[in-house]
Amino acid sequence: MRWLLLLLPLTVQAQDLKVIQINAIWNKANTADLSRIRGCSYTLAWLEDQPREIQQSITSVPTVVIYKDDRPVWQYAAGIDLKLKATREEIQAKVIELATN
Repeated sequence: MRWLLLLLPLTVQAQDLKVIQINAIWNKANTADLSRIRGCSYTLAWLEDQPREIQQSITSVPTVVIYKDDRPVWQYAAGIDLKLKATREEIQAKVIELATN
């Protein structure tokens, strides 16, 4: 029963949280496996498929943006080596934090 209480905030607010990873096709080897993140919807989007204004706003790939209520609230971006430094566990922890606030 205790587990049910701990998971309840994630299931109630899951539709409010979205994790979007934007990467370039030429950098797909550095795409983070975020498909198992829970408590949110997850989308992988290719930079080349985005409108010009989105392409110009991304300064490093991959970039992971967390949206809450359709507003960006947190972002992780790759370093100069084009690899995401944030781990799946770090991103999952941020999703849980945002879901409970």
